Amino acid sequence: MNAARDPGAGDTLARLIAAAYAQFDRPPPPTTGVCRGCCMDPAIEADFLNHAARDLPLAYIEDWYFAAHAADLGRAHMAWLLPRILDLLAFAPGFGRQGLEVTLNRLPPAGFPDHWPAADVALVADCCLAIFSRRLRAPGACLDEWLCCFGEGGLDIAPFLAHLDALPDARLAALLARDWPPDPDAAIPFSAFWARQPAKDRVWEWYTSRRLRDRLAGVALAGGPLADAALAMAAMIETHADWAQPPG
Repeated sequence: MNAARDPGAGDTLARLIAAAYAQFDRPPPPTTGVCRGCCMDPAIEADFLNHAARDLPLAYIEDWYFAAHAADLGRAHMAWLLPRILDLLAFAPGFGRQGLEVTLNRLPPAGFPDHWPAADVALVADCCLAIFSRRLRAPGACLDEWLCCFGEGGLDIAPFLAHLDALPDARLAALLARDWPPDPDAAIPFSAFWARQPAKDRVWEWYTSRRLRDRLAGVALAGGPLADAALAMAAMIETHADWAQPPG
C-alpha cells in the first residue's frame, strides 16, 4: 500500500517528496543491495525489483530492512529506493518496525553524502528537515529517535538542532517531556544506535548545553502544567553536563 496522506498533504513536505520521486526516477538496480537467498521472504525477494519504487508495498520495504546489506549496496540502490523510504517516513505512521533510528543508515555505505551530487544531497536534506518538523508534531514522537535517524543517515545535524532552537520554550519543553523521565538523576535518553560522528557528539552537546538548561529553567519559573517536568529536566542536564561538574 502507498503511504496514506492526511488532508494537509498538499503542503511543502508533499511537494518535496514528489520532487524526490522525480529527481531520483530511474530503473530498478540489478540487485536488491541486500543479502540474497537468506533473510528476505523468498516471494518478496523474487518480486522486489519488478516494481517502480513508489509502488513497493510497505511489507516489501520492511522485509528489505530485515536483510543485511550486501557488499554491492551503492548509490544506484539507495537513489532508486530513497524516495519511497522518505515517503513512508513522512506519511506512514506505522513505518519503522526495523527501528526508526536505523532507517537511513544505509545511505553512508552507499556513499552519501560525499559521493552524491550536491543537488541530490540538498533535496534529501530538505525532505528530511520537513519530515522532522512534521513528525515531531505527532503524538508520541520521540525526539532522540528522529535525531538519530537523520544523524545515522549522514545528514548534517545542525539544521535539525537549529529547528529545535527556534521552537518556543514551552513547546520544546513539552517535546522533551515526552521522553525525559521526571527524575534529575535519571539518564538522558540517548539511543544505543548513535554511532556516526560528528552528529552523535553534537546532539549530546545540545542535550547537555547551558542554553537548554536555561530555557527549561525559564519554563519552570513561569509556572504552569510543565513547570515540574521542566525543573526536573533542567536538573537532569546539570547532573550530566561536564560544565556543571565540580572542578577536580
